[in-house]
Amino acid sequence: MLMGVQFIETNDDRIPQPGRREYLAMIGRAIEMFRPPDEEWTVTTHVQPESTVLVFDLALGHEAARWFTHRPGLDDQAQTGLFKTASLFLQKNWIARSHSTRSELKMGSGK
Repeated sequence: MLMGVQFIETNDDRIPQPGRREYLAMIGRAIEMFRPPDEEWTVTTHVQPESTVLVFDLALGHEAARWFTHRPGLDDQAQTGLFKTASLFLQKNWIARSHSTRSELKMGSGK
């Protein structure tokens, strides 16, 4: 498990193994690459019976979870689509504290 990322695997509607392990590893990589290392994340997966759509709930700290969906049949073997979707989701839904600090410094230095 990655430091700062907790995977909740006790819910009844979680994605079954062996796929869940691969999906969580890909989500963990996206968090590791696109978020500051000091953030605490919780990731929960869901899938309805007989559904082909996977749901990923991501929560930063104590904030309410936000979710995105993924249809694995449309992805390649390396899960490139899932990685891209997770990465964009992270970038668009949460502004990194480190980036806002840098922006504030740049704005202040121009005066």
